[in-house]
Parts: sequence; structure tokens; C-alpha cells
Amino acid sequence: MGVTFGKNGIIGLNATICRTLKVDGKHAQLLFDRDRNLVGIKIVPQKTGDTYPLKTGSRGSHASLSGTSFLKNYKLYPEKTIAFTATYDESTKTIIFDVSELVARKASGNDVTGGKKQKASH
Repeated sequence: MGVTFGKNGIIGLNATICRTLKVDGKHAQLLFDRDRNLVGIKIVPQKTGDTYPLKTGSRGSHASLSGTSFLKNYKLYPEKTIAFTATYDESTKTIIFDVSELVARKASGNDVTGGKKQKASH
């Protein structure tokens, strides 16, 4: 499973996520665990006050959402698009991935992400 944070604030979900979770017409709740530097994306069927609508590609091969406010709020907005390898936690129905490297780069002032994939660990 793959997730990207775009330099334009778009959060992208790859085809594996779209096929597995059938995201067409659904919404996403974004979560952040500051202590462990983990981001969670929970796919939900209906819009609520804290969800974002998912836009799917024409063939359902990918999906995206505008995550600008979330990324800026938690200081996760990258200078370059960055990709993460995610896992799916069946018990919480949440896509989870580790953003420790991005957080460290932000803290050091060296946010040159280069699109390198990072593995999720939880």
C-alpha cells in the first residue's frame, strides 16, 4: 500500500488501497500520533465534520484528497512530493504509515524529501 504527500498539499492513495478498501464515493478521516510520528487514514462511508472527500481516478486506480490544512497543522507539508509505504490495521480499519523521517527533516530545517519511500512500523 502506498501513500504520497504532494508538494501541493494533495494526499494520494495508490491502486492497492483503492481496490482493497473500495474508496470510490467515500471520505477519509486523517489522524496523527505525535508521540510515534504515525499518520492514520480511516476510510469512512459518509461525510462528517472531520472527514475529507476522496476523489477517485476515472478507473478507480488511485484516489486523492486535499490535505493542505492537515499537513500544515501538523507541520508535515513537504517541499517535494514524498511517498510512504503503508500498512492496513484490520482491527482499527486504518491505513498507517510512519512519517518520522519527514518530521526529523522539518525539525532540522532540511526538508529535502526526494521521494524516497519510508516503511511503516507500528
